[in-house]
Amino acid sequence: MSIALPKHLQEWAEAEVKAGRAESVDKLAFLALEAHRARTEAFRASLEAAVVEANRDGWLEGEAVLAEMDAMIDMIERETASRK
Repeated sequence: MSIALPKHLQEWAEAEVKAGRAESVDKLAFLALEAHRARTEAFRASLEAAVVEANRDGWLEGEAVLAEMDAMIDMIERETASRK
């Protein structure tokens, strides 16, 4: 399989190889895809874990969380104002 890189990435990869910081352009592409795959799998696993936890412990609705945060901010602002 052949993958065409955008010019700026091809030039960067070739410079990395020329400088001895990479084995080859192909190896850089392989490492980049492996890193992306690992990050994607880790993110998906964290989402799945969050769903399991939410199903076990309950969900918080976004609007309720925002309303609670607004109330906390209002309380802190009132307390700060009363100290002045």
